Amino acid sequence: MSLKPLALLPVALSLAATSFAADPNTFAPDWAFKGSSLTGLKTVGQASWKAENGELIGTPKAASGGWLVLDKSLQDAAFFGSFRCATGCKTGVLMRMQKTATGMRGVYLSLTDGDLASYAVQLDAQGVEIARERLKPAGGQYRIAEQSTFQNPPVPGFAPPRGRGPVAAAAGGGRGRGPAGPGRGGPSLKPDWNTLEVHVDSNILRPVLNGAQGLPGGDTSDDQTGYGPIALYVGGTGEVRFKDVSTRDLQPKIEPEEQVSTHFRMQRLSDFDYGWSAAAADINHDGVQDIVSGPFYYLGPKYTERREFTSANTYNPSSVYPQAMVIFAADFTGDGWPDILAADSRPMYLYVNPKGESRRWDRVQVMPNVSTEVVLQRDIDGDGKPA
Repeated sequence: MSLKPLALLPVALSLAATSFAADPNTFAPDWAFKGSSLTGLKTVGQASWKAENGELIGTPKAASGGWLVLDKSLQDAAFFGSFRCATGCKTGVLMRMQKTATGMRGVYLSLTDGDLASYAVQLDAQGVEIARERLKPAGGQYRIAEQSTFQNPPVPGFAPPRGRGPVAAAAGGGRGRGPAGPGRGGPSLKPDWNTLEVHVDSNILRPVLNGAQGLPGGDTSDDQTGYGPIALYVGGTGEVRFKDVSTRDLQPKIEPEEQVSTHFRMQRLSDFDYGWSAAAADINHDGVQDIVSGPFYYLGPKYTERREFTSANTYNPSSVYPQAMVIFAADFTGDGWPDILAADSRPMYLYVNPKGESRRWDRVQVMPNVSTEVVLQRDIDGDGKPA
């Protein structure tokens, strides 16, 4: 028996390991950067950016650095990229870069050697960081992080979760845990290219560095309402290079189209208990009626794609009444876009259509309490508008 083919096996395995050394992203991107042009991207702050053969290269002009802002605003999103930081470089990724009265804010993942951690940050109008607070731990087995005291109102239309103690108390302080450095079992950077995957969903940030967990994420502390583009940062004194940059909007949830019969079509909206009633309106202005039920609207004509207008919680149909169970959809604000009115025996809320923005909707409390189980909608004064 010849051993020559077997002798080639270690070489083949070595080549395969080399070819796939970069950790691939675990989501199917709906946007990826390619080429050598920054068309559609924006810069903020004291840094110069350029593109070369699919790489995004940032060089700081001052220690405060600057940002390269991607071209699409997102709320729930996934990001993947490889990065390499030169000596003296500071870098990171900002999710939900949102404008404020004095500048911008967002959820920042620091990728600087010695500072591998996640923060809620505030920037001035020139993109200079003026405040940061480390994210509180949020756990990894559930989607929505608990609030430590529930002093703020619950997420639109829904009660706070029950059954677990306050997160902040377990964290040992309001500013969250500090990052565990390489010597304490924490993550560390490679001397060459590193990979990063980030998911921000609801109010939890989940990062993965070089294919392994350990990079601190946490509670985004923005009440699930943060919304804005993703931005890349460079500061300090050295350049940073990003490549393989891709993103995905996590707001749309797609279900397969059901195959029931060749004579008719049936599409189950959901297998879970979210609400009792449903309404119909052209939510996204495409000329097709959409369905509103529970915390979602389902886009026609297939109704296989759903999006949240408020935070989604399931309920036990055997023992729990769903909240916001009576739903109406109409243009209550007069701007030409259908809004959503949710009512039950709790406060009545109006959710204002964001006109195509991929995010949860702003809400307005219409009544502090509805003292009946059934709510009806009618045009009382004959002006063609429901009341």
